[in-house]
Amino acid sequence: MPAGGSRTGVFGMKTLLDVYGLGVCLEGDAEAVEGLTVHFAGFTRPGSTASSLVQVRLERVEPRLPAHHRWRADQVLERGIVYNDGHHTWVDHHGYAASHYDYQRESGDVCALETADLIELGYLMVHSRLGVLLERRGLVRAHGVGFALQGSAGLVLTPSGGGKSRLAIDLLHQPGVSLLSDDMVLLDAAGQAHPFPHPIGISDPQHAAGLGRARAFTRRHHGTKWVIELSELLSRHASGPLPLRLLATASRVNRPPSRVLEASRRTLAAALWRDVVVGLGLPQVLELVARSGAQDLWRQAPSALRRAQVAVAALRRARPVRLEIADPRSAAEVLVAELRTLV
Repeated sequence: MPAGGSRTGVFGMKTLLDVYGLGVCLEGDAEAVEGLTVHFAGFTRPGSTASSLVQVRLERVEPRLPAHHRWRADQVLERGIVYNDGHHTWVDHHGYAASHYDYQRESGDVCALETADLIELGYLMVHSRLGVLLERRGLVRAHGVGFALQGSAGLVLTPSGGGKSRLAIDLLHQPGVSLLSDDMVLLDAAGQAHPFPHPIGISDPQHAAGLGRARAFTRRHHGTKWVIELSELLSRHASGPLPLRLLATASRVNRPPSRVLEASRRTLAAALWRDVVVGLGLPQVLELVARSGAQDLWRQAPSALRRAQVAVAALRRARPVRLEIADPRSAAEVLVAELRTLV
């Protein structure tokens, strides 16, 4: 079956994705796979030749760890209790779910009785492995809003909860503007930005008016948020790669106007450290990145170096600015006007 196809049958559903040449196979419970595919709909491309590298299976069964093993926990986290054995990681999600990942085969499975748990844990598992595997191919994730105008890209870095999605929606209302992503853009060592189409996350489904269907994304530890499905938004996303011309760090202000101000490269370096090198706010789970917790972090040094090199390239090639946001609409206007001067 070509990548991007879906199949439903007695044993569930299978969907194949092509994420920049990385094949991802999602299979198992039909309702859960369909719900998970919503988040990666931008990568269901029929006719792709990408082979399946990452396999994730979602099973609606009673969650249990293998009974014939006795392990000592390596981590006890809010999300679960982590056990490692060779190239395998098992997580007991405090009884409501169980997950397992085989790093040698790049194969994982999630077991739970609730559809929402299968979707959320599958989502985090896929993102965690994509982050590692894309990075090996020179594509590093940046937590921010990416937009394009006349063949050039801008990237806005702001902490979680800083209003990225509302800014992305208002950017879409600006003439000639397309999105790279409302939450995650891929950067390379040449200072180019690559799109990562993603459903736009919103706090109120009414914000989806005129943009597409809103769907609930239930998260056990972070509450429910809504996402605008990609079906009607894909045509509003840019193709890449695009040269990164504008790099902004954003903050809210309590009164108008929204403004774009000059910024030092040191200021932007701090934001890039947070949103690219450390990757705060990116969808991933610690137990699949640092399997044994803090004692494993030293193993991330080569990866951190690659991310730092990409951050330096972005800083060298793009104009650094500070974006003061009084309201998202006026902020989008001044941001687009600034990028227009650079293209």
